[in-house]
Amino acid sequence: MKISILLLIFLSVFAGESHSNDTSQAVNEFYTDPGSNAYKWVGLNGGSANAETIKTYIAEQAGGKWYGTQHDQPWDVQPVGEYVSDAAAAGQIPIVVAYNMYQRDCGGESNGGASSKQSYKAWIDDFASAIGDRKALVVLEPDALTQYLVCGNIDKPARQELLAYAVNSLATKATNAQVYLDAGNAEWPGDASSIAAALQEAGVDKIDGFALNVSNHYETYKSYDRAGTINYFLGTRAGYVVDTSRNGAGKTDTSENNWCNPRGARLGKHSRYTPEGPADAVLWLKVPGDSDGSCNYGEGIPAGQFSEKLAMALITGEYDE
Repeated sequence: MKISILLLIFLSVFAGESHSNDTSQAVNEFYTDPGSNAYKWVGLNGGSANAETIKTYIAEQAGGKWYGTQHDQPWDVQPVGEYVSDAAAAGQIPIVVAYNMYQRDCGGESNGGASSKQSYKAWIDDFASAIGDRKALVVLEPDALTQYLVCGNIDKPARQELLAYAVNSLATKATNAQVYLDAGNAEWPGDASSIAAALQEAGVDKIDGFALNVSNHYETYKSYDRAGTINYFLGTRAGYVVDTSRNGAGKTDTSENNWCNPRGARLGKHSRYTPEGPADAVLWLKVPGDSDGSCNYGEGIPAGQFSEKLAMALITGEYDE
């Protein structure tokens, strides 16, 4: 009974506090990517009856810019530096997602990632250096931490080593960036204590905290509750951000692959800092309209490809049979 009472106290405190780091910026300070897949689609399909709707509701909204590589292909981080510079020139803060982990995807939908541990270390160093001393909000390696807890084909010691390396690289080279390590979603993986332990192993105390619900659909309050539980097991109050890009209707699909283009999903609250708490910010990390893979309502649409069909369903809530 005593443990249960203490847990409730910790959850209420940790879920409700605001992080003390620099998250007091005004609403709408995040940078909108003029080169997003949504903007590109609008530019190529200006005559479409849906072009203006997609432009207004998706393309013109601030969201995450994802960076990674395709295995052995050479990388060029100059676009990272240019993007951060463009945001600084606009007086805004870019949201960037580092997504290049070695052995990146245990599900097989998202090809790519670094070809070796050494390649990943070199890439993340270049990525962090490209940001440098400019402001940015960085979400680090979606799924990378949670995968090694649940995916049998992941080299766990290598993954732990690389996550700790990435955290340290960003902490020391991207000195004015806010950095959040992905920590799964409201229900996955199930054991929040294991997530907390993995965050500690990665050095979460060196950065601003963790990210929840990346590319997923759980209601925001469920992520707040989950964050409180994780912080309870951390024994401290790490900051956190929540992906709200497609959680406007909550979890609408109960099938096994309900993370992948589920029917019924809707747009969520736009990216903004939340100085009122409990999170540091709510963010559009996944670009609405970009497919999760060839599955569910996105059958035949490869991962990462923008789809008018998916975008309009998220905007209107209307899904064809």
